[in-house]
Amino acid sequence: MRRELALVAVLLALAPSAAHAAQSAEQQLADKYAPILGFEPQQKPCAKGQPYRPTSVNIILGRPGVVLRGPDGKVVKRAPTRMDLFGLGEGYYIDMPGNPLKPGCTYEQDFRKWSAGTRPLVYAHVATDPAHPGKLALQYWFWYTFNDFSGKHEGDWEMAQIDFDAATAEAALRTAPYQVDLSQHAGGERADWDARKLQRQGNHPVLYVATGSQATYFRRQLYLGRGPSEGFGCDDTRKASSEVHSQVEVLPEVPDNAADPYSWLAFHGRWGQREKGFNNGTTGPSAKSVWSQPIEWADGLRESSVTVPGQETLGPSVTHFFCGAVAAGSVVYNWAIVHPWPFFLLVGLVAVGTGEATRRTAWRPVQREPIRMRRRIGQALRSAWRIYRADARTFLVMGLIFVPISVLAAGVQWLLFHLTAVKNFVALDGRHGVVTALLALLIGGIGTAIASTCTTAAVAVVLGELDKGRRILAPEAFRIALARWRALGGALFRQFAMAILLTVVIVGIPFAIHRFIRWSLFAQAAALEDRDARGSLRRSSELVAGYWWRTFAITACVDVLVFLSGPLIGVVLLLVTDRSLNFIDITGSVVYAFTVPYAALALTLYYFDLTLRERRRERT
Repeated sequence: MRRELALVAVLLALAPSAAHAAQSAEQQLADKYAPILGFEPQQKPCAKGQPYRPTSVNIILGRPGVVLRGPDGKVVKRAPTRMDLFGLGEGYYIDMPGNPLKPGCTYEQDFRKWSAGTRPLVYAHVATDPAHPGKLALQYWFWYTFNDFSGKHEGDWEMAQIDFDAATAEAALRTAPYQVDLSQHAGGERADWDARKLQRQGNHPVLYVATGSQATYFRRQLYLGRGPSEGFGCDDTRKASSEVHSQVEVLPEVPDNAADPYSWLAFHGRWGQREKGFNNGTTGPSAKSVWSQPIEWADGLRESSVTVPGQETLGPSVTHFFCGAVAAGSVVYNWAIVHPWPFFLLVGLVAVGTGEATRRTAWRPVQREPIRMRRRIGQALRSAWRIYRADARTFLVMGLIFVPISVLAAGVQWLLFHLTAVKNFVALDGRHGVVTALLALLIGGIGTAIASTCTTAAVAVVLGELDKGRRILAPEAFRIALARWRALGGALFRQFAMAILLTVVIVGIPFAIHRFIRWSLFAQAAALEDRDARGSLRRSSELVAGYWWRTFAITACVDVLVFLSGPLIGVVLLLVTDRSLNFIDITGSVVYAFTVPYAALALTLYYFDLTLRERRRERT
């Protein structure tokens, strides 16, 4: 009898364990492969970094201030619960406190308050695909309360998936996965389980979350997106160094009962405020095709993502220009949505101003000779182009000075960052820290300014000799120009120092611009009038006096042309070709170097124009 009682006790002890094992096979699988997420840390609230973490939808359900709205935008229910969401379809949406187009710090503060005391949470879903029997997908769904990227919208659902050659969760526990899939915007990227690009800690994939967009990637890089599947813009995971181990909660199939704890899965509306374009709130997991066709979705993913090169190039990098332009464009787009009439008024004023400026200048006649003659801005621009074409080889050689100076600037930066005390600061600030980036920009800017000044002085010498009826080649022009290196270097240093000092004080920026325009012809004064550093700056100011706005117009025109020519041509190549990003950046740099001599030609012709105007003033 005692033996029978012992046997019964053992069976009773084992029965719950066996039942628990059968019931929690999906939970075991989800816990076994739960991803580790890397986020960019945030040093203080409402500052740079990634403030949001994946969380439970329950933090907003039943929350005062959260509203459920219908297709007509009217309030259906305040503080809606999961039961209120059950069965609602397209057109319905959840509206959280705040304005996604003017988020400020509202959403971040609400997230911190609502999620206080909770762990980051990831939803898991074990899915099969009717078109691929014998395969299993383990999906991890990440829900964020806000997306702060090019598209700014409430509620953001992201997903990562692990694929198995197994029919059930129990079978998947006994085998290894064959693939990991990451959703990124309208597309995604996949990697074999044993691929080098997939980092793992044991069975746990390490995934990096892009700051702002919250798309996940396999590496810490700056990723470039050129279309819907990659996103349009740049996802940045370079600083995603803070690892987060989330709690995992397994989702069932879509319930058919409003009282079910997961009845919110049957909500096919949007988990955020309705807005135009990519600012619209996103739909939930079960409203997406990947929920029921996971393997079919995974088969259509990319095998790699395009990363932005990190090396320096001559002039502005095409890829970094593209990233910045898209980010700035999204800011303008969102501002225009909020303020449509001021936006259209501003665009109209710019269009009218540009048209009026174009109309008021003269574009004909265009004369290469004489060099020293009165020209309107349009005539100077066209004459510079004719002179450039007539002796293209000489001027192109002058532009190539950017190559050795750029290499030298890159070498100086490497020495500073690796072999001096600056390396300790770089290590503290991070390779992509703000101050480090500004220091690199300063070094590159100095190199560009030196190359531009040398080229401008040499071009001025060539035109000065042509005015006297003599033609000289690039080497001789540089020899003559660089004989004034003390004057050129001293004037450049004063101009550069002035610009930095006045720009550091924000209110000094207008004064920096004013002084920069006044001194914009110092290289011509030094090269053609043999003035010293102070004399060159003073001479430029004398010529510009009374013509500041005119000088501003031509200087802005040629500077914008030079700055944008390489990047814009590179962006075209970026969008319409499959050439490597290194090739595109180099191409943009070469174009940039070749446009500087043209800018120097136009400004030197303008310099001659001002000297003639000065003589006329003196005679009258």
